[in-house]
Amino acid sequence: MKIFFFFFMISSTVFSQENLSAHDFFSIQDSAEQVVVLDVRPYEEYSEERIPGALYAGEKKVLMELIKNYESCIPIFVYCEYGKRSKTVMILLKKQGFERIYNLEAGYKDWKRRGFPVDTEKID
Repeated sequence: MKIFFFFFMISSTVFSQENLSAHDFFSIQDSAEQVVVLDVRPYEEYSEERIPGALYAGEKKVLMELIKNYESCIPIFVYCEYGKRSKTVMILLKKQGFERIYNLEAGYKDWKRRGFPVDTEKID
């Protein structure tokens, strides 16, 4: 019963809002079977640290190439440093037909400040 209730809460959160708090972003991303997490910050920032499993999509050309590989029903989680640039990317993704796009409301800075996991392995 508790598991069903938890799943119901997550499902209703995912399907009812586009902007997620760091807690909800983490909970849903962590519990979902298949999601795509896109980091739309500049490459220099992405290469230093990022949300674990995030893919770099900070340039439109890179983003458009990445999304060709996914069906429109897959949940896509987008973040930038403060949550503003990722809102613009959400609009672009919607125009491309994606249905389940979620923004890290206060951005990566808030994610990190709240102590959620960070991948600090440097990328060349």
